[in-house]
Amino acid sequence: LESNPYQVILLDEFEKADRSVQRMFMGAFDEGYIKTSKGRTVDFSKAIIIATTNASHTAGASRPIGIVGDTSARAKGQSTMDMLSGWFDIELLNRFTKILTFHELTKDVYREIVADTYRNEMRRIKSETRSVTMPDELDDATLDAIVESTYIAKSGARPAVKAVQD
Repeated sequence: LESNPYQVILLDEFEKADRSVQRMFMGAFDEGYIKTSKGRTVDFSKAIIIATTNASHTAGASRPIGIVGDTSARAKGQSTMDMLSGWFDIELLNRFTKILTFHELTKDVYREIVADTYRNEMRRIKSETRSVTMPDELDDATLDAIVESTYIAKSGARPAVKAVQD
């Protein structure tokens, strides 16, 4: 950032950061810069900062994947800010321009992800090794068995990649 302030910064799973680290970013949001422990100034004024979190899950496995907004939280009598306030200081949350909430993956969507991940992996393997005799697609029984043994609503799509690799 010192030499090129035009950056996209991803703070993935930001809820896992220590509160002192979270609070440090309030300076970047407020003043547009952070001073390092060595006294150098790091410019954030032209950076786009995206923070992701799994701190707030919306219930409802029957819902489609996509942006929820704040509607499902309101239906539970709780705003997105209320749900996130257990993980983040309200002062920090108020500095974000947008807060978007996503539905959890349904089993059907997860099944599609596993099938697509397998297809892509087989395409890659076969392009590198011509002698592979594995099928291009998983049959329904195998696909259903993988989904049943690896689907965890709160884990999203991450188990799909490991399941296909295994």
